[in-house]
Amino acid sequence: MTMSGAHILLHRSLLLAAFGTALYFVLTTIIGMINSYTPVPYWDMWGGTLGFYIAHRDGDISIWWSQHNEHRIVLSRILFWLDYTLFSGNSVFLFVMNAVLACVSVLLFYLFSRNLLAAQFPQQRQRLKLPLWVFTALICAWLFQWMQDQNFAWAFQSQFFLAQLMPLVAFYLLSRAVNAGAEQRGWFIAACVAGVASAGTMANGILALPLMTLYALAIHQPRARVGVLAVMSLLTLFWYFFDYASPVIHGAGEQSAFAQPLLWIHYAFLYLGTPFYMLFGEDDAGLTAALIATSVMAVVSITLLTVTLRDLWIRRHAVEAAQAITLALVFYIIYLVGTAFGTGSGRLTFGVNQALEPRYTTPALMAWAAVFVLLLPVMIRRWRTARWALMPAVLGLLLLMITLQSRALDPRHDQVFSHEMAGLALELDIRDEAQINAIYEMSDGLINVANIASQYDLTLFGMVPWHNLRELPGRASTSNLPAPQQLPACLGHIDKVSRIPGESQFYSIEGWMVDPLSQSAAGLIEAQTIDGVVSGFGLSGYSRPDVAAAIKVAAIQTGFKAYLRTQDSGQALWLIADGGSCALQVNTTLPD
Repeated sequence: MTMSGAHILLHRSLLLAAFGTALYFVLTTIIGMINSYTPVPYWDMWGGTLGFYIAHRDGDISIWWSQHNEHRIVLSRILFWLDYTLFSGNSVFLFVMNAVLACVSVLLFYLFSRNLLAAQFPQQRQRLKLPLWVFTALICAWLFQWMQDQNFAWAFQSQFFLAQLMPLVAFYLLSRAVNAGAEQRGWFIAACVAGVASAGTMANGILALPLMTLYALAIHQPRARVGVLAVMSLLTLFWYFFDYASPVIHGAGEQSAFAQPLLWIHYAFLYLGTPFYMLFGEDDAGLTAALIATSVMAVVSITLLTVTLRDLWIRRHAVEAAQAITLALVFYIIYLVGTAFGTGSGRLTFGVNQALEPRYTTPALMAWAAVFVLLLPVMIRRWRTARWALMPAVLGLLLLMITLQSRALDPRHDQVFSHEMAGLALELDIRDEAQINAIYEMSDGLINVANIASQYDLTLFGMVPWHNLRELPGRASTSNLPAPQQLPACLGHIDKVSRIPGESQFYSIEGWMVDPLSQSAAGLIEAQTIDGVVSGFGLSGYSRPDVAAAIKVAAIQTGFKAYLRTQDSGQALWLIADGGSCALQVNTTLPD
């Protein structure tokens, strides 16, 4: 084999390995999202998506700009509206958009990397294609880490991706506008639009335009452009804070932050180092790694900012493309540093370790991706002399990432079951507080939203298996299935019969139930009296590995919970599996 042939094989192998790594992270994260999926709204979604859509449907236009806590999540509300208008609020579209927004982030960092390398190595574009593609694949792996599962696996969290993505878009467009001719105003106009849009993502988005103004000033943009950005910053801030109400808990947090500045800095350092806290074990070693990593980020960013500004302001030469790109990324990192301190100002009251919440890894991962792009030219220049140090560092980091990423494959059956049972309780109008608290704190407001959604057949209330179950208990079954006694017998057992605190009309039963022919769980369970009156409904899906081992079936999600009418306690009942595949006769008696 010739040397050129060996090089080609090596390059292709390296590229294949990099893209294989990226594909592993993307696919495992998608699997994690699929395992986590349920159409049942979770926590903030009851007011933030379902409540928003009901208010919009009732003609309240102001709901679009209204606050969600301290945020004005206009862009996410567009996605919520599309989900309900086009897809009946099943949340699949929102899950997909979370992944799409992560993909767009990868694309933006690719464009930054490509332009930075082209500016710094103008005569070596062909040679640098391989490093560029390998680097982009690794950035893809970095940004698709499952450590941010609270954002990927929650349909509500598009604003967490948008709040980091839109300012990145704005700084990219503004960096492109630097060397565009006066007649090519498109880049600048688009940057302004992206800057304004950033304010409609989350509260930290209001930092984008002021930082863009400082960036334009630093790179000697025309006074007119600096003035436009400054005016737009003031107008956007005025628009954002007009009729703004600060959440009460955040007021206490801000007092705590300003009274304890060192603790506030500690919070920000942990926030930005969260990826390394996760990678190094989520213990004391992880805390140390987070603080060290953020210190490195600070040194890199401050050094590049100082060197580039000194070169621009002392030498007074025209801004080079590499300088414009470098400062754009540094100011983007400053934006994310501001995000960390802003979050701490409202959340420090919950303790400094609150900065380590998995949802905060998304902005931290984006900040580190920007650092990696800034370091890319240095790594390429030093590769020949420093590759023996760089390679182990990169491979070690990848090993930690791959090990942690395996969590994306963990099943989430019990979490999904808990949420879907809470949805069943709301559909049947059963005040099972312990169950409902799995998706939101039970309150009159939640019950009111659920009742309206059930009336309009919105989200889960218009979907199988919850749709139109509310009116059936107490009525004669209208099923076209054979009588329960004519159906094959299910295998099953009732393990627990419980009263529901504060609920007099229904009680709950728990156990397991299997169709012996298909060896599958029961799905939606309809309970009937011997006379054919519907007593209630239940769902299977809870993990029962003990049952699977005992009766030698493949399915382990055979556990179920059902709600039955209190008046039917003490008499024989039929539990009928979904589709009438089998039936189980039981007799339940409420405890004293």
